Amino acid sequence: MKNVKLELRKWYSTSHCKLQFEIDELSKTVTEWEIKAESSNLDETQRLQWMEDRESLIQKEKNQMEMLKQKSRYKWAFEGDENCKFFHSVIRRRQHKNNIHGINIAGIWSTNPTEIKRGAHNHFKSLFKTPLGKKFKLKNWSGPCLDISKAELLEARFTEIETLDAIKSCGPNKAPRPDGFNMLFYTKF
Repeated sequence: MKNVKLELRKWYSTSHCKLQFEIDELSKTVTEWEIKAESSNLDETQRLQWMEDRESLIQKEKNQMEMLKQKSRYKWAFEGDENCKFFHSVIRRRQHKNNIHGINIAGIWSTNPTEIKRGAHNHFKSLFKTPLGKKFKLKNWSGPCLDISKAELLEARFTEIETLDAIKSCGPNKAPRPDGFNMLFYTKF
């Protein structure tokens, strides 16, 4: 059994290092494709090669994550919370999955980073621009108005009784304020 264990360790160390090297190389290649795609338009063969490299990278990262998941189960029994490499790899995978790889612009699917940026920019620009001719004005307001005494009450200072009532109405076990005291402290003292 000891010999099998030693051989398995050798095999794992060589295959894991090889897999990590392949992931690093593919990651560099995909990054180079993305930089090239931002600066110029890619032809169809280049785009297909880019997509193929990206899919290969995703598959190899998935294989590595499965290996790390298996390893973390073993380490968890001995080390407990000390094993954070697996969790960081899960976070990196989620970040990669949450990236925008393509976008539908006017009914056409585009994976070109320049077009994606332009499409997102135009979308949010149209959302946040002010529409012409639809400005709200209150020149001749004929609706209900506050009388002067109520308007003055809105601008008046809070009384000590109102302040104490507001403090006592808060839940005592709420999260502490930045000074470290929760509402129980303020209601008691």
